[in-house]
Amino acid sequence: TVKTKPFVIFDVGHNAQGIIATYNYLKCFVQQYNKKTLIVGFESTKEIIEETSKLSALFDEVIFTETGIKNSMSAKQLSQQITHPNIVVNLKLNQLLLHTSNQMKNNDMLLILGSHYFGGAINQLFKNCFDNRSNMS
Repeated sequence: TVKTKPFVIFDVGHNAQGIIATYNYLKCFVQQYNKKTLIVGFESTKEIIEETSKLSALFDEVIFTETGIKNSMSAKQLSQQITHPNIVVNLKLNQLLLHTSNQMKNNDMLLILGSHYFGGAINQLFKNCFDNRSNMS
C-alpha cells in the first residue's frame, strides 16, 4: 500500500500466480471504491494474458504502459489481447502516474501492477513512499 486516501497499491505480481493472488485479494473489497483504475506493464517474457484479463474486469479503467527497459512487453499489443470497455495505452509512465493520481478522489483506488521497474517513478511521485511508511495518508 502506497497511500490510503485515495487507495494506491503497487504490486509486483508480474507472473500468473501473482496476478491471481492479487485478484483474489482485491475481489473481496474492491467494490467499496468509487473509480477503480489499473495501470499495468510487464516484461516481454511474461505469459499473463488470461490472468490480466480476469483482473482487469474488477476495474473501471485499464491503462497499459511499458517498463522502459529493453525487454518491455508492448503495451499496444497487450491492450489488444485484453477485452475491457475502457482501455488506454500510455507509454509515458511518469506523466501517466502524475495525471492519474491528480485525478483521483479520496474514495478511488489505483493498482499499479507488473514490474519492479515502476518502483522509482512511484517512489518519486509519492514522496519516498518506500522509505517512510508514515507518508501513507
